[in-house]
Amino acid sequence: MTNKYLTTLLLIICFLNSNAQDFKKRYAFAKAYFGADINYIPSYGESPYLNANNQIDKFERNAFISPAINFGATHFWGFADLYVSIPVLNKKLEADKIANATSLGVSTGIRIYPLPLNDKKIRPFVGYKFSPFQYAQKQLSGEIFSNTATKSMLDIGVGYRLPNLYCYLAYNKVLNPNFDSYISRTEVSKSSFPSDFIKLGVNWMIETTAGVDSKKARELHNTYTKKNKAGLFLGIGPSVAFQIMDSPYNTKFQPFLDEKPLTSIFLDMSVGYHFTKQDFALALSYRPMRQSRSAYSFNQSIGRKSLL
Repeated sequence: MTNKYLTTLLLIICFLNSNAQDFKKRYAFAKAYFGADINYIPSYGESPYLNANNQIDKFERNAFISPAINFGATHFWGFADLYVSIPVLNKKLEADKIANATSLGVSTGIRIYPLPLNDKKIRPFVGYKFSPFQYAQKQLSGEIFSNTATKSMLDIGVGYRLPNLYCYLAYNKVLNPNFDSYISRTEVSKSSFPSDFIKLGVNWMIETTAGVDSKKARELHNTYTKKNKAGLFLGIGPSVAFQIMDSPYNTKFQPFLDEKPLTSIFLDMSVGYHFTKQDFALALSYRPMRQSRSAYSFNQSIGRKSLL
């Protein structure tokens, strides 16, 4: 569902701007950026555990912060911001009674500006993003339980842009944060991920199309739109994947396992051809993926190779 919502938003924006594709405006279409933001997650309620008498008890979880590295670009001449945010740390501000950690995964999202984001103007935005969240808790017995789930988040905030700087302040609301917490192999209680948090970001704009609207660029553009030429490409880079469906086998035999743990970083290799005359590309990608999960003295490892 998360990908469906994001795709719908992108199609709406593309439709609204489909007539503004002259050569000059084409290269003013987006401004790339990189930078950092910090997420502040306030105290977010109680979580269950088995106490020394083997009875279900609860403890309060304190606030934490999660700084991240951002890569993105403002698109559609300032009407949208598409980005990826990669957390680098999840730091508790105070120690909890029971050891636990909540990790915000890599988030992918979009911010929509009803008024275009122009330099030296404060603009409001609404947004949507999705990210895997992981919660891990160490029981008094020493066993560790974890739960990972992909969560949708709604954003509302304001952005401000200078020629070389892009800042924003936002409130994020997490949809459906509750989950089942296996405090032993057989005993289940209710817990939750954070339901909301505050985000502050500071990013540096990158000019990647300076000089594109030149005589030489126009000549190359005209050449490559008349025939397919020099379109072969190779690609390799790091990637991650996350599981979107439960395993029927684990649901039946090991329900206490983390059903959707994050996949380790893997190489994504591709080869393809860009048909310059028609302006579209075809590519073949190969991805070897590995995943592991463990809880209550049970370990499981999964491997997968994908060719598409």
